[in-house]
Amino acid sequence: MTSHVNLLVEAAKCGNASEVQRLLVNESDTFLALMQAAQEGHLDCLKLLAAASKHINSDALFIAAGNGHVECVEYLISVSSPSDARNKALRMACYHGHLECVQLLIPVSDFSELNDPGGALEAAVVGGNQDCMEAVYDFCDAEKELNNMKRQYTQEMWGMLDQYHQHRLSQQQKEVLMGNISISSAQRLKKM
Repeated sequence: MTSHVNLLVEAAKCGNASEVQRLLVNESDTFLALMQAAQEGHLDCLKLLAAASKHINSDALFIAAGNGHVECVEYLISVSSPSDARNKALRMACYHGHLECVQLLIPVSDFSELNDPGGALEAAVVGGNQDCMEAVYDFCDAEKELNNMKRQYTQEMWGMLDQYHQHRLSQQQKEVLMGNISISSAQRLKKM
């Protein structure tokens, strides 16, 4: 990376729009600076860099949403973002609990693509963000997604429960053999 690009990235990171403007020379310099502006939430720098670039990388939306920069997300949605980029950004915002970003991204996302294991609803659940989960649930075919998740987790849970039960029974059987529990407890075990 050239020192010119380093200066541009640093200016974007610090939110120094006038320095970004001064350092903009060609489009190839903008990628890292655009990502840095999105990560830090510097909308003025983001606008300058986006205007200088012919192609706004969809990672900028993903990064801005993951960091909860509402104004940057709103701007990036308005200038360019294919549906797969919006879906990734929605998942990231759900996982990190950025409800305002989620609310911006829901209407522009393709919910037919969200019914997959890495969907927005699951991201909200895994991230422990109930507000985001409820927002997504209200706008998509969440019942289908939720039922798929329940089925998957139920199968995993039954497997774990079965292993626990097997372990517990073998522990109790050992205790009976060693005389550590009463005969009546041992008889109850046999009925299981």
